Amino acid sequence: MESTTEKVSVPPADELSPTKAFALMLETACEQFEVLQALVANELHIAFDDQKDPRKRFSFMRARYCIQAALAKSFVANVIKAQRICEHGAQHLTVDRGERTRFLKSVPDVLLVRNVNEHGFDVRSESPPSMHARDGGLLDETAMVISGPERILMGPVNLYDVYRATARMRDLAGFAALSSRVDAGGASSS
Repeated sequence: MESTTEKVSVPPADELSPTKAFALMLETACEQFEVLQALVANELHIAFDDQKDPRKRFSFMRARYCIQAALAKSFVANVIKAQRICEHGAQHLTVDRGERTRFLKSVPDVLLVRNVNEHGFDVRSESPPSMHARDGGLLDETAMVISGPERILMGPVNLYDVYRATARMRDLAGFAALSSRVDAGGASSS
């Protein structure tokens, strides 16, 4: 029996421009941090069914903190991606140099936190965790201390400060800013 294979032509996927990639990283990072803040402020609740199994009950009690840590680490990763686009793709961005410099100066400590979280426990790590004195205690870059929606520490960094700088850049280069440029008759930077 002979098999026939029909060739289907698939249109090429649109390539994501650096401008849109930058907007996407800013939007995603800010959304993750805003959800984290909502959890911290008890505006968002995690619900689970009553569990008879004590192991599940314990795991579910910790779910809120696991989700907060995941959101914080994802926020950090997306800020670093935005930082790299801003640093290496400036010619593609429509944000003025002073604003780009301001953003880049606000995020370097986040790279340290990201490197430790990503590589800190590798066998031959070049980014091992180190202790930082904060608020009367010690914590490394993999630990979080949350004192409120505007005080979310990961190692030596208050992520809220990084969020403020990222949100400012989102206002200048996020999707709303891109669409307002197109709506105003400006050329789309796709």
